[in-house]
Amino acid sequence: MYSLADFASYLELKFWIRLLEGATAKIFLLANKIDDRVSFQKREQELAAGRSLAQKKNYKFLEVSGLTGENLEQLLEMVLAEAVRSNEPSVEKESFSIGLLDHEEKHGCHCRCSLM
Repeated sequence: MYSLADFASYLELKFWIRLLEGATAKIFLLANKIDDRVSFQKREQELAAGRSLAQKKNYKFLEVSGLTGENLEQLLEMVLAEAVRSNEPSVEKESFSIGLLDHEEKHGCHCRCSLM
C-alpha cells in the first residue's frame, strides 16, 4: 500500500517488493488516501505509477480510502475471490508472524502497518 498524499511511500514499495519476491501468494497493490484533496494532476500521476507497477509485476491494483472505507468492500471481495480461485492459503502463517515480529522490533509498535 502506498499513500497518494505522500509519494515517498510509493518509493518505499521497492523494499516491500524485494521481501515478497518469489512469494506464491497473489499480491494486491493499494493506492490509499483517495479521499485526500491532493491536486488532480498529482493524484493522476501517482495512480498511473501504481497501475504501471502493478501491471509490470502482475499484481492486482485498487484505489482505496482507509478514512472513508471507499473500495474496502471491493478489496475484500477480490481477496476472497482470489483465495477461492487458488484454493490454497494466500499467506504462510510462519512468514506472516515473522514479518510482524520484525516490524515490532524495528518500530516498537504492535500495529499491523507492515502488512498494509
